[in-house]
Amino acid sequence: MEGEYIQQRLLPKLVAEQCKMLGVECVSFSADWMLRLKKNDDSQWVIGYHFDINAAAASLIAKDKVAAYLALSAAGVPAVAHYLVKSTGSQKVPFADISLLSNEAEYVMKPLYGTSGYGILKHPSLSDAIEVIRDQQGEWAVSPYLTIILEKRCIVLDGNILCSYVKQAPSRTGDMVFYNLGRGAIPVDEPATQQERELAVQGARACGLRLAAVDIVTLESGEQRVLEVNSGIMMEHYARRSADNYERASHVYRAIVQGMFPVS
Repeated sequence: MEGEYIQQRLLPKLVAEQCKMLGVECVSFSADWMLRLKKNDDSQWVIGYHFDINAAAASLIAKDKVAAYLALSAAGVPAVAHYLVKSTGSQKVPFADISLLSNEAEYVMKPLYGTSGYGILKHPSLSDAIEVIRDQQGEWAVSPYLTIILEKRCIVLDGNILCSYVKQAPSRTGDMVFYNLGRGAIPVDEPATQQERELAVQGARACGLRLAAVDIVTLESGEQRVLEVNSGIMMEHYARRSADNYERASHVYRAIVQGMFPVS
């Protein structure tokens, strides 16, 4: 798996509880990493934090930061830019793809895949970022550094917002600010504004996703952009915050399970 590893995950328990209420059989495999949901003759799967509700190609787009940005940009959705600078398909950094970018601005290097803010570092210039990436294993992207003052997550299912919350009290490493809950940020429920609702729904649709967790950032200029679109729905830190949060996470997973077994 990519991102942080969590022992004794809540997702299997939350999903099993909702399945019981909805009359859906839930069988666990591989220490709860795989769940088979079955209703009548219809079987659906949950693998990790990914539900059998999105098309395979759409899930792969969301997993890839550059692919997601390209899909968002093509659909006219304001998004934080991500550019590929290293892939395992070639040992060469494709300078041609980033030749129009300014070398004077600050850039952030990011693993092409993965979550939770791991491997993200800021560099004073594009060339500095590329020099560091040259010696790294795996696939990498760069993104122009932006001063983010607020980050909100909206969980979208079939054009509806199931849950939205801001990530308060972000952690700091040097002059980098991380809004990841796994790094200590605190989720505080806050309804999505009309603009945030549109960005979240359009972002999910642009990537071809029925189900998505869309992160929307507010810049110091007041502009809002989609930072990333996630096809996996992880609410571990959110649900552990309080009994109310646990209940809201339950409602989110209930809606997802219902969406996996549409009424015929």
